[in-house]
Amino acid sequence: PADFTSLLDQAFTLTGNNFTEPSKTCIHINARKMEASDGLRFGIFKMKGMISDDIFIRKDFVKILSKFEPKDYRLADSWICFTNEKNYFLAIRKISITDYPNLEEIFQGLKKSSEIELQDKIISSLERAGLFLRNEMEMDRYIKLEAKEGKIHIFTQTKAGTYKDKFNCAEGIEFEISINPKYLVEMIYYSNKISIGDQAVCCETKNAKIAACLIG
Repeated sequence: PADFTSLLDQAFTLTGNNFTEPSKTCIHINARKMEASDGLRFGIFKMKGMISDDIFIRKDFVKILSKFEPKDYRLADSWICFTNEKNYFLAIRKISITDYPNLEEIFQGLKKSSEIELQDKIISSLERAGLFLRNEMEMDRYIKLEAKEGKIHIFTQTKAGTYKDKFNCAEGIEFEISINPKYLVEMIYYSNKISIGDQAVCCETKNAKIAACLIG
């Protein structure tokens, strides 16, 4: 597919680093979709073309393959072999994962029908809040967002200090969540219209479905 390389870069950000859990450290490619998950968030991307084989690519191979800019591939017994426009050849080990989760099914279970539209300028506030979390453990990197009386309040407190901010939102919107601000920023990159459920925040566009777990 023409967008294969660009989607590799997008899916890469959603893969984890614990290589003892292959399903959380690989990009999965099949039919017209590319997908990836680190266990706390995942993305499903629609490709502009069909790949009939079931292919898994480990995270540590993805950046190499992206820079290689492959134009086609073929499968050998234990290898996936790629060539590019310069007719260079790159082979990576074939991986089989039989217990890869059905992310489409999970997404439909997480996504709520109602959507909330966030202001674009909330991104800079979320990034500032993230600066207070740089020295925290991964599971402790979260902020609180509370919507009430036409305002969205952002709050986090760490040893580095306290951060507060607020933005206007539509009247009648009410929620209170804790989430890693990085996850929310990455989601708004695709759409500032999100749905908030009991377990996750989701967004859906024509070509992408993104979900991120809430904390606590």
